[in-house]
Amino acid sequence: MEFNHDSVVDYVPEKARALSAVLKGKDGLVFEAHSTDYQRPDLYAALVRDGFAILKVGPALTFAMREALFALAAVEGEIVAEGELSRLPEVMDQVMVNEPKYWAGHYHGDAEQQRLLRRYSYQRSHTVLWGDDAARGAVERLLANLRGVRVRRLC
Repeated sequence: MEFNHDSVVDYVPEKARALSAVLKGKDGLVFEAHSTDYQRPDLYAALVRDGFAILKVGPALTFAMREALFALAAVEGEIVAEGELSRLPEVMDQVMVNEPKYWAGHYHGDAEQQRLLRRYSYQRSHTVLWGDDAARGAVERLLANLRGVRVRRLC
């Protein structure tokens, strides 16, 4: 299994049978599996069943956080006045542009391809940048803008 900027290779238990067999009769011995991000829940269970009890994840968590915050920013864009918006996606992109050491070696292509990768890649390039002052400020503004907003059913 593996993942890259825009795709995920699922775990295939049949391909790991010979490796898993090494653990037979060796109580307490397990494998550590890297790059297990983005696997389906049933495949996580299969990994553990097959002896891969230590699952290294991380990028999937920050990807999910980014997706949730960017979705909230889209909602914010619909209900908050233009001049009050957090502009979180744009702020995060600028933070990344200001800190190319975290992504430039991994995101190739022309300027537009790099922009799309900075915004949507499965990789963990945003991870360390959420602590940036501008990023934190944009998140705080986003949450403040949405705090107390009452969502009504339209139909």
